[in-house]
Amino acid sequence: MARRVCLAIGVGIVDPPTPGSAMKFGYLSGAPIAAKNLGEWARSAGFGDANVRIVTDEYIGNKPNPVTRERVQAAVDELFPDAAETVTHLILGFCGHGLTDENIKAISWLFSDSLAQKYRVKADLFYSELLLHGIERLTLVSDACREAPKDVNLQRLDAVRGIVVQGQQVDSPRFDSLVACQDTQLGFMVAEQNNPAKPGKCVFSGVVADALWGNEPSAFDGDQITVRSLGDCLQERTPKVAEKYRLKLFPDCMTNPAPAILYDKAAAPAGPPVLQAWPSVGTSSVMGMIEEAAAAPADATEALQRFNTDADFRADVLGAGYALLPGEAVFVGLPKASAPVVRGLVALQADRAGWGPKAKRFERGLVGRLAAEAAKSARNKASGDVGRSLSQLRTPEQEGRSNLIVAEAGATIWSRRGAAPGTRTRAREGFRVPDSPAGAPNLVELSDGRFVPWVPYSGLYTVMKRSRLGDVFQAYGMPILGMSANFTSGVRTMADFASGQIVPGDVAQLAAGLRDSKHRDPVLGVICAYLYRAVADFDNIRRMGYYYVYNAQPIPFDIVLLGEMKVVRAAGGGFTVHVPAVKEGDEYAERGLPTYAFAQTPAVTGTVGGWCPWLGIGWDYVGEPRQDWAVLVEGLAELASKVHRRGFTWLPKQQGRMLARQWGLGAPMRHRG
Repeated sequence: MARRVCLAIGVGIVDPPTPGSAMKFGYLSGAPIAAKNLGEWARSAGFGDANVRIVTDEYIGNKPNPVTRERVQAAVDELFPDAAETVTHLILGFCGHGLTDENIKAISWLFSDSLAQKYRVKADLFYSELLLHGIERLTLVSDACREAPKDVNLQRLDAVRGIVVQGQQVDSPRFDSLVACQDTQLGFMVAEQNNPAKPGKCVFSGVVADALWGNEPSAFDGDQITVRSLGDCLQERTPKVAEKYRLKLFPDCMTNPAPAILYDKAAAPAGPPVLQAWPSVGTSSVMGMIEEAAAAPADATEALQRFNTDADFRADVLGAGYALLPGEAVFVGLPKASAPVVRGLVALQADRAGWGPKAKRFERGLVGRLAAEAAKSARNKASGDVGRSLSQLRTPEQEGRSNLIVAEAGATIWSRRGAAPGTRTRAREGFRVPDSPAGAPNLVELSDGRFVPWVPYSGLYTVMKRSRLGDVFQAYGMPILGMSANFTSGVRTMADFASGQIVPGDVAQLAAGLRDSKHRDPVLGVICAYLYRAVADFDNIRRMGYYYVYNAQPIPFDIVLLGEMKVVRAAGGGFTVHVPAVKEGDEYAERGLPTYAFAQTPAVTGTVGGWCPWLGIGWDYVGEPRQDWAVLVEGLAELASKVHRRGFTWLPKQQGRMLARQWGLGAPMRHRG
């Protein structure tokens, strides 16, 4: 017999790292209430008591009741006992504090003891575990901020799964993502300013509750509320509610096209309960940061132009938050879209006294937004610089038949099979390295001492270049066709998706376009894997694995890791991966995508290209491996904290030399003279 299940988690208090230390996160009194509203709706909607678990940190009497991994694991075990019926639909809800990073659609949740235990729960790892219970459809409802961590201790929080599940994922599970805000943005709770004892109300969760209990007309599709109509309602209604409180909040919602009914007027849930009233607009305070302050004393366009060109003016506008933006040496300017935020900061600095105690909070929120926009702008400019540099390079034959061209002087290469020098100029180093059909990597040591993994692919050559921000870019090309024209497009797609400018519903089309060139530039396949993983499309990650084998190429490490495929050690220190069969995807076929994005593919065996993640974000996935692919990440977890998550993987000198020893690489080869 099939069943529907709901797990709702609400965390109002994140404990400080040590007793008595300053709290890093405010009290979200509305978070446990929001989780209870979701769980009670599921009970009333016919899920049944046995199929609903609500985990919150509400006190039991006078005793604290923190949300921990152990409590959440216990709730999951109760929801999924041995020999339980198939789950056709799981509603997974989280309300509380959260974080993101500079990579694609990252969502991390903080449990009560996250700071003390130094971990963050990576949402996609969490629900990937749940899918191993054979769930046919999972709908994620996440109401948490997605600010990038600015404190160094927050940056060091280990990314964990949060739970462990033993089981098997069904073929092509359906996935919906209803998330409060875009990457790098804030979620909000509003509360009565003149009544601090009254709990606040989380804006996104409040709209979700109104809709699920039938109180929001725009959520209906006829007499029913479906997952899709709920997502459409949240996209439209949430910004309007937030605007009443002088907030800007834009949800990030993606729904699977297959219908799933949440509410039917013919069998409405018993109730509804007495839901929290929305606080009066004129008397509310906000737990969050207002993106745009009051009317600015200067024209926004003029303020932005001066901000980008006048370092002294920039320092005045940023105030104490200046350190949150890239330093002067690499400041590359802000896009036009940042003008309202700059104007808000100008107004804030002109009237800090008028803002009172709230000024510092508002400033941090505004500067945090600028930091995200500056980083995105810098990445886009850097990828453009790299693209232009690539177009100016000569063919490998002209470069002394080099298959690796490092666009700086002083680089060396650590290789297992020997390397020979190619053409050398004042601006770049060329190397000839034997191809590695088994996917064995090399390490390139740049002139500043950092180490960059690189995999030589047969018939392709690679250009490696640093940007002004210190990121390292790699792009592959073919001797006849040159560098992939899609490389810059792929990098910018990642940046746009991570900053919320691309909605998840567009991922399939974008990835399908990039995949067309992935065998000429494997980096594009890696980028697509992260796009697909962000929307839980495991099938297309595995389809890509099949096509790499079909084209007699190693499957890039990140694709194997994100696709959760079985891996075993191969002779010579490499890895053999078992790519599972994938059924035909009818939904993608109906959308007119290329055949390779929905075709049925058979099970195959291939080799893994590289022995660590190609992109920095991949290091969030090397900890707590499942047995099937544990061998793939053996020895990497201890290095993860030293790897920057932005851009391509690079390691500091000490960790790079550790990998060189671990991989059995010989002494570095460098140009002489």
